[in-house]
Amino acid sequence: MIIIKIKGGIGNQMFQYAMIRALSEQLGCSFKMDISSFKSDFYKRKYRLNVFNIVENLAEEKDLENVRKYFRNTLWMKIYRK
Repeated sequence: MIIIKIKGGIGNQMFQYAMIRALSEQLGCSFKMDISSFKSDFYKRKYRLNVFNIVENLAEEKDLENVRKYFRNTLWMKIYRK
């Protein structure tokens, strides 16, 4: 599974979605979108891809925590293996 953090205005959101959709099809795996950045967007932008007829797989907090754990452990292993 691939998780992408969706950010920016509608143009950036559309590009990010197209990229993750193509990559997931090419790799043969599923994808989820993390839209948590819109909670604190400086410019008050909103998630707008929901107005289109798309496959909308939103990441849940447990998905994001699993990614954080993985990267914490991976980083720890790289630092302390030397």
